[in-house]
Amino acid sequence: MSETGTSILNNTKTMFVAQIITWTSSFFLMMFLPRYLGADAYGRLYFAISLTMLGGLIIDLGFSNYFVKEVARDRTKVNLFFMNGIGLRIVAWLTAMAIMFLYVYITGFTSELLSLLLILGFQKLLETISDLAHRIFQSFERLRYRSIAVIIERVSLSAIAVTMLLLGYGIITIALVMAFSTFLNFLTCLYFIPRLVTIKMQITISSWMKLIGGSLPFLISTFFSFVYYRIDVIMLSALTNNSVVGWYGAPYRLFDTMMFFPSILQIVVFPVFARLWKQSRNDFILNARRSLDASIIIGFLIAFCLIALARPIVDLLFGLEHYLNSVILLQLLAVTLPLVYANFILGTVDTSSDKQKELSIVSIIATFINIGLNFWLIPLFQESSGNGAIGAAIATLITEICVLIMFGYLLPRGCFGKENLLVIAKSLIAGIISGIFLWYIESKFKMWLVSGIISVFVYTVLLAATNVLTKRELNIALSLFPKRWKDTASRLSGL
Repeated sequence: MSETGTSILNNTKTMFVAQIITWTSSFFLMMFLPRYLGADAYGRLYFAISLTMLGGLIIDLGFSNYFVKEVARDRTKVNLFFMNGIGLRIVAWLTAMAIMFLYVYITGFTSELLSLLLILGFQKLLETISDLAHRIFQSFERLRYRSIAVIIERVSLSAIAVTMLLLGYGIITIALVMAFSTFLNFLTCLYFIPRLVTIKMQITISSWMKLIGGSLPFLISTFFSFVYYRIDVIMLSALTNNSVVGWYGAPYRLFDTMMFFPSILQIVVFPVFARLWKQSRNDFILNARRSLDASIIIGFLIAFCLIALARPIVDLLFGLEHYLNSVILLQLLAVTLPLVYANFILGTVDTSSDKQKELSIVSIIATFINIGLNFWLIPLFQESSGNGAIGAAIATLITEICVLIMFGYLLPRGCFGKENLLVIAKSLIAGIISGIFLWYIESKFKMWLVSGIISVFVYTVLLAATNVLTKRELNIALSLFPKRWKDTASRLSGL
């Protein structure tokens, strides 16, 4: 395997293990959070989180992706980007906090909402500085340090938050726990940074305008992309009620959790793609194609499992008594999943090939499409079915289709070919077959976990039979697991 392939595989292994741990922690927390808070309180917390996340986009300044792209190509720039990034983000944080408090003052506020914004705003400051440290780890392709920091944050969050919920505490306490867990992430990053670089405590204000100029396309793209992902919650809050926001927020958190695979892949391949675009176009194209194939295969598998098992999953995580209306929402979001997975990779390829200015235009167009669709569909479904969140989910689906078309248009010539289209077609057919099989078995025997495992096996066999998965891909997939698992699977499969 090439040096590039080894780097991608090793970092993917590290991120994969970390994601299992953090995903398990998040899954555990999700079993308690909506159920113990109730739809109304959960809706208020989710609104505050969404508002501070919007503020976080102002704080980011588009700097994260610019940091990784430039430092991956020239590591001598790390001090310039890290220290000046901290200075820029502190100024941006003060600005974002002022805007958020102005918004809640104009629209009306409660003491609870102000408290949430203060706590979550401080958390956002810690988070944005920790993010710069994560970008050092990512640029140097040393993601083990990032993984350790994230594991400490997520495990502590789940353990402490669940304990507080069981003791009867409410959303203010949960927000404090979120801030504390982010602080632990911050301390872990401070411990690991000296192992890679010696940071010089120098801030050069004269360089800020150049850094802001380079970050601007990323800021525009990131901001508007985030808006069309999160504006639906704000619009649901304005056009419906807290219960509808809660119905939508619960499955949407699961939808967010399902972004683990493209997120891992994007974090791993972005610095590699940025470096290869300057060093070797052939290697760039080869790795881009393989990344898209992997994303599509996993995306269809998870999507059809969620569609078939939406009802028992909602019952397990949130309880059907209060979240029955979330079943259809989870299914609609699952349909969107493969599109989002593909867009993660296509967007990364476009960014690595210096198309960030064009991507900023795409994000603006997508945002206006999404807002327009939400204004039309949320009231329509709220009036017809009492669940305006159905309209928000459909708006998300249509927006992702539009983004896919625009991202595809911007791809470098020859980057993807008919082989990728064949993988998409075969994976879709295999997903439909395994999804129908899963739905039938689960409805018949009510053993959804066992049925899901069998369905994954059926999906894998179908892909292997149609040569989508070859010996090479299966061995790479098995290499992500402990060696004894790989040896057992290899003996069983005859590989």
